[in-house]
Amino acid sequence: PFPAGFAAPAGNSAGRLTGVGGTIEFVDPRSHAAHFHRYSIDLRHELPHRLAVSVGYIGMLGRDLSGGISGGPLNVNQLDPKDLALGTTLQTAVPNPFFGTPLAVGILAAPTIAYGQLLRPYPQFDAVYMTRASLSRSRYEAVVTTVERRVSRGWGVRTDYTWSRARDSQFSESNFFAGGSAILNNDNVDAEYGLSVVDAPHRLTVTSTFEPRGGWLLSVVGSAQSGFPVTVSQNPVNSNLLGSNQRPNVVAGVDPVLTGDPAGSYDSACGCIRWLNPAAWSQAAPFTFGDAPRTDGRVRTPVRTNWDVAIQKSQAVARATLSIRAELINLFNTVDFLGPDVSFGNATFGQIRSAGGFARMLQLSARVGW
Repeated sequence: PFPAGFAAPAGNSAGRLTGVGGTIEFVDPRSHAAHFHRYSIDLRHELPHRLAVSVGYIGMLGRDLSGGISGGPLNVNQLDPKDLALGTTLQTAVPNPFFGTPLAVGILAAPTIAYGQLLRPYPQFDAVYMTRASLSRSRYEAVVTTVERRVSRGWGVRTDYTWSRARDSQFSESNFFAGGSAILNNDNVDAEYGLSVVDAPHRLTVTSTFEPRGGWLLSVVGSAQSGFPVTVSQNPVNSNLLGSNQRPNVVAGVDPVLTGDPAGSYDSACGCIRWLNPAAWSQAAPFTFGDAPRTDGRVRTPVRTNWDVAIQKSQAVARATLSIRAELINLFNTVDFLGPDVSFGNATFGQIRSAGGFARMLQLSARVGW
């Protein structure tokens, strides 16, 4: 970094002492390319009046996936979960056996050390991150229906509806609207299997074209989509396993949804939308994981809707054709809300305070063809 320049590579002169007392990272030597199995079937039937109806099934299985798009690092220097039974003993200061040796650097430099550090698989290090571990899996299934009237006599319309479910154990996957998630127990990747952070079970799209006489063209595109499941975590993390994460406990019988209506959930006092009901979760006790799932499908981010309209007029001018086009993006100026704060323990937990997407836009263009 400026102005000192790049740090020189450490090399292997220190041998197994390289990185002692700090955090190290390595690529899983058993890592290999992921593979997918895709399968589908589609039935289509032609009807009178230029109508067509189709119903299809789409499935996909993913195997040997990394933890997420970023590679999903695993901290292989986490304590064994059975050590949770030791409670506060994990935090007890004991004489540091590394003190006075070449290993007494970084977190090992003091005369005493937390007892839990000595129980780690590699007590001479802090976190030990293994990247690109091929340990995750996924499954996607969808039923897709389409009803279409081909353009005839100046108009046509198509409607597509998808009912789907996406599940995976990609613990470090993220979503722009719902945020991301972190693995709870580095020793048990498969326990993360559940709803994907990109799961959106319902999606409806309508496209239509109208071509009245006189060189006019009108196109309309509308869509509506389910929100994404939320990924609730706990703050602060007090599992004390030196590398694990933590989630709150789910309170049985309490609805996590407040109103489900962004407009009806607006609170002028905080200038936010109160989306999650904090009473639906409780703080997990120290030395526990908490029982909330990685992704909670009981409550989702707000539904996403959008309409776009384009109007075009084409006119012959001499030997050329002049086309004037106006496009209204997000016709109804619908707000595309981001997800709520999902860090249980924050003062703003459950509140939506920002939006994505963009406001209504008008685009004008002219094109001459010859």
